[in-house]
Amino acid sequence: MLIAEDKFLIAKDLPRILTKAGYQVLGLAESAAEARELVVQQPPAIVRLNILLKGKETGVNLAAWLGEQRILFVFLSANLTDSLLESAKVTQPFGFLTKAFREKDVLTMLEIAQYRHAHSEEASLQQQRDIQMAVNNVIVNIHDRDELCLAIAAQIDTLVPFSLLNLCIGLPGVQSFYWVMLCKSELGNFERVQLPGLLGRDSPTELLAKLTQGAPDQLGEQAGVFAGNDFVELRRQYPTAQASHKAFGVQAMALFPVLLKQYSSTSLQVARTAAEGFTTVEYEAISLIVPQILLRSTTYWFARR
Repeated sequence: MLIAEDKFLIAKDLPRILTKAGYQVLGLAESAAEARELVVQQPPAIVRLNILLKGKETGVNLAAWLGEQRILFVFLSANLTDSLLESAKVTQPFGFLTKAFREKDVLTMLEIAQYRHAHSEEASLQQQRDIQMAVNNVIVNIHDRDELCLAIAAQIDTLVPFSLLNLCIGLPGVQSFYWVMLCKSELGNFERVQLPGLLGRDSPTELLAKLTQGAPDQLGEQAGVFAGNDFVELRRQYPTAQASHKAFGVQAMALFPVLLKQYSSTSLQVARTAAEGFTTVEYEAISLIVPQILLRSTTYWFARR
């Protein structure tokens, strides 16, 4: 366990309580920056944090970062304003205790937090398994490429909502390509984008060939989440990202290249119009299901080419 606390007496008392109860205290941090350094050095199972910490950042800022790292955290704080309390609630802590606290209260909160966290992780994994099974069923039962792509987009959207999907599947050696872009409508349905009008003079096949033959637009080789300045730079380098921004107001992209057999150039990109982009948790959730989806889909596509 890591303790993020700027009050000396509490920082001194908590390790005694926790050690006595069998917890291992990995360190004490007085600021969010110090806590991040300790987490990177040795990720704790739990972080107990105060909302008010030393430095520019609050415990709320630290909590948001911990959530992206999928690390369980609980608040123990006092003298809260309504605005601070609301900000803390948005981070979805697994426990919240106000000062002054009793030893029994702290230990009970931690036990409940660990139980809730374990069950939320299990529920998330089950959701991913359900989506994978649903996509597999779609691949078996649907015999139209466009319908299949729409169904895949709908399934991924239930896990992590997004605004735009770009799917490229190609076998350069046999000059066989499939490229589709889908945009979510105001009604929440996905509709196919007409690529020639969106991407300029080159045909979809010519542009996809560039992606697979080392030409300037190699968006399909990128991986990770691109938002803010990173997305601005992505747009400068890759026409596909720039076109998505201009046509649909895309502000962030999560990119998933997948290396498959037969030298296929398969990649999936999902995008959002919201500037904050995708969290680490959301990216990892999609990453877990994308390789199997693309493997099965590629097999389907080229078995019917």
